[in-house]
Amino acid sequence: YQAYAAATQTVAKTKQIVMLYDGVIRLVQQAKEAIREKRIEDRYHLLIKAADIISGLQACLDFERGGDIA
Repeated sequence: YQAYAAATQTVAKTKQIVMLYDGVIRLVQQAKEAIREKRIEDRYHLLIKAADIISGLQACLDFERGGDIA
């Protein structure tokens, strides 16, 4: 938690978004591997984590300032 808190203060916002998307990609790749290996519970938890990150990113969208991009 402390590392994440420090990152929010020291890493540029755009870099934070890229890091979050990289995390989502990594989690989905791990979930695909879990599916191949029949580790259903691991797959579930990995996909929940990825979905939580995406939901968090969507909740931060500013439609007034972001316009069509948001």
